[in-house]
Amino acid sequence: MNEGGINKAVKEWAEANGYQYKGVLNKGDVPVPTTYTQEVRIDALLEKATDKNIERIWIESKCDDSLSELLSGFVKVVFAVYYGGGRGMLACSKKDAESLLEHKDFLKYLSEGLEVNLLSVDDKGNIEVITFD
Repeated sequence: MNEGGINKAVKEWAEANGYQYKGVLNKGDVPVPTTYTQEVRIDALLEKATDKNIERIWIESKCDDSLSELLSGFVKVVFAVYYGGGRGMLACSKKDAESLLEHKDFLKYLSEGLEVNLLSVDDKGNIEVITFD
């Protein structure tokens, strides 16, 4: 599976769960709202109207990357949640999720006070949400 396949699986998962998918498959094109002049773009923003407000999930996708790239993607998600509200998920291959979970305590520390999780995507496009609790 490549990053485009992960993005496609995330889009299908999002729509099946009532979210509107905002993003361009294979191209991170959603700006993270900040007060700074430099733009940070992320792969997707999922939104769903609820009784009280809009539920928002920021998504960054990575596939078969080094630990350095995976951590970079995770930090991007933390940044998006901090500035854009809602929650966030790093979508990655099952193998990459297992690699990241070796550093679960660090990821939990890094995202303290924010809801940031992993979306583990297997080769068939099945998705598992992994939390750090």
